[in-house]
Amino acid sequence: MNKDSLGIIVLLFIIGGILFYTHQRDKDFIENLSYTKGKITDYYNVGGKKYIQYTFYVKGKKYIGRSRVSVFKCSDGTEGCVGKVFKILYSSKNPDNNDIFLNQYQKYKFIRTRLY
Repeated sequence: MNKDSLGIIVLLFIIGGILFYTHQRDKDFIENLSYTKGKITDYYNVGGKKYIQYTFYVKGKKYIGRSRVSVFKCSDGTEGCVGKVFKILYSSKNPDNNDIFLNQYQKYKFIRTRLY
């Protein structure tokens, strides 16, 4: 086996591992889906890209989520809807596996395609 073949095999194993992990995470999210309310706490830039940060509580424990968005304001003019409350979807088995639903502002969010 030459170096090129070994490199391709290693790359395929890495890609396969990433796909498996993503599939398992998405499956967990769908099978254990729960809802709560959370608040957007920050609207910020990283490398020219906009993100929102939100917090929510499950069984008294605080969780922090992040989502990439495009530039947007709430109807009252608040940039990124900071301070506003929205529905949070999360896995009841792993609340770190979560997403925010931005209601009428959902069109500004970059939707992560779930594999499952």
